[in-house]
Amino acid sequence: SVRDLMGTFEEFYRQFGITDIQFKPHYNPYTEPSFELFGEHPETGELIEIGNSGIFREEVLSPLGVEGDVMAWGLALERLAMLATGAEDIRDLHGTLADLQFLREAEVPY
Repeated sequence: SVRDLMGTFEEFYRQFGITDIQFKPHYNPYTEPSFELFGEHPETGELIEIGNSGIFREEVLSPLGVEGDVMAWGLALERLAMLATGAEDIRDLHGTLADLQFLREAEVPY
């Protein structure tokens, strides 16, 4: 159920110190309802996107022979990695502009 999905996210992100999570309706062609998740940055207080989720639509599942509600989510783990390492720009963590020296030396407290 949607309540289970939201509770799963709240518990997951609580483990990383993000306790104020906001779910905002969002469009996704594969899920309905769909949500973007925002959490409060622990230092700046700014809301940052930390994931997206929804319940897979029946027309996505039925060709696969799956019946019932199936949760879908994207965790935006790179956002958590930014918080854990102190990275100020997401491009420091991945992509062609990633700072490999920063990644080698970054301490991850978890």
